[in-house]
Amino acid sequence: MKALASNRHSSLFSLFSLFLVVLALSCMVVSLPKIREVKAEPKTIVVPDDYSTIVAAIGNASEGDTIFVRAVKTYNETIIVDKPLSLIGENNRTKLIGWAHVQPYTSGWLHPVIQIEADDVKISGFIIYYSHFGITGSGDRVQILGNNLDGIGINLGGSYNTISENNITGASGIDVSGSFNTITGNNLIRSGQGIDVTGSSNAISGNNITDADVGIEVNGDSNTISNNIITEGGVGIELETGSGNTVYVNIITENWFMGIHLSTTFDNVVYENYIANNVYAHDGYGVSLSGRGYHAENNTFYRNTFMNNSYHVRIEAPYYVNYWDNGEEGNYWDDYTGVDNNEDGVGDTPYVIDDNNQDNYPLAEPYIIPEFPSWIILPLVITATLMAVVYKKRLKRNLSRQQNSFVLVS
Repeated sequence: MKALASNRHSSLFSLFSLFLVVLALSCMVVSLPKIREVKAEPKTIVVPDDYSTIVAAIGNASEGDTIFVRAVKTYNETIIVDKPLSLIGENNRTKLIGWAHVQPYTSGWLHPVIQIEADDVKISGFIIYYSHFGITGSGDRVQILGNNLDGIGINLGGSYNTISENNITGASGIDVSGSFNTITGNNLIRSGQGIDVTGSSNAISGNNITDADVGIEVNGDSNTISNNIITEGGVGIELETGSGNTVYVNIITENWFMGIHLSTTFDNVVYENYIANNVYAHDGYGVSLSGRGYHAENNTFYRNTFMNNSYHVRIEAPYYVNYWDNGEEGNYWDDYTGVDNNEDGVGDTPYVIDDNNQDNYPLAEPYIIPEFPSWIILPLVITATLMAVVYKKRLKRNLSRQQNSFVLVS
């Protein structure tokens, strides 16, 4: 019995000792400093100093690196950016050419000059020409800044991207699909489609678009289109589908078909735009609202200035309800014949568009927008002054006629 008890105590002591060893080892493991992954600091690779080609530089770059491309030659490469990095041209003079990579359409080999296949990519400072596509691809938080594209454009999918301060001349423009993108400060000339956006909550602002078939086309919800100058094209701004978009403080002039066109789209607000000189023999509409198979409904227009358009408004389906004032202010119409006897800035009688559409609070003078570029302020002030003078002379003449008529009757 004593031997059995002794063996039992020995076993318990061994288990307790093992427990203490395990506990001590656990404490040691917990107290060891954590081993952290150390990432290499971002570096700058210079082409052609470090690598002779941009493709080679990208292949040897790590995430977050900058590839600086010197403007010492024209680079004839098809560039695929497949990792987060910055690709920067020297002084906006670095030339990329894609001519050698454009095969006949029948071959199916049509390459962009730059193909983006990653998030967090920045492309800036290049001159790109002789290609079917300029910059294309997809990714989030991509920045395409300050490039010059001749005859080609930008086609980008993804969200939270920025396309800014690019100059695009020729057939293609900017084509974006996704949400929360910013397209600002770009110059487009002679582009078939100026800026084409599919998606929601995108901001399109401060762009200059000349001689485009459609200046800005939007399919989506809750987009903002503001402070753009769109001239000498076919259609200025087209809201094709979607709802909740806001169009404000744009200058839309000298387009031969339509200034602003709303197709199948609802609950949009269009205000403080300058819509003028959209003139053509059979078209030249300031605003056009589609009907029949397509229809625009429940849209609100106010504080817009309509001047010297062939037709200020075209409404294809008058039975759909749209609003031409916000309940307090409407728009300025240069062919409004009413008066503002109490001089509150609002006409005393409605401006009638058709039997189902009228502006109940037409503005007596053009609405001059402080946010307009400085060069447009003076012409608008002069125009407003001249219109005011004409208006006052007309009012005096009407009052004189009324007085003379009163005297004759008496």
